[in-house]
Amino acid sequence: MDDKKKKKYDSTLDFNDEIPTEPINKDTFFEEFSEVFFRNSLWSTKQPVPVFGDKNSSYALAEKCYNFWRRFDSWRDFP
Repeated sequence: MDDKKKKKYDSTLDFNDEIPTEPINKDTFFEEFSEVFFRNSLWSTKQPVPVFGDKNSSYALAEKCYNFWRRFDSWRDFP
């Protein structure tokens, strides 16, 4: 199997790119958005993708996650 051809094919498949809309509930923020980050982690050129965490996560974990997503590099082809 050719990895380049597979990635090109995978890029054409339907993908749920929805994100929660406002109002965002502060009590369920992490549950709602962790799913979005998890879905999009599939397209990352860098693996493993840091976990999103929860309201009890350390500042260091949050900083690691946000720094990763600020520099997100996708292998997905947008035809």
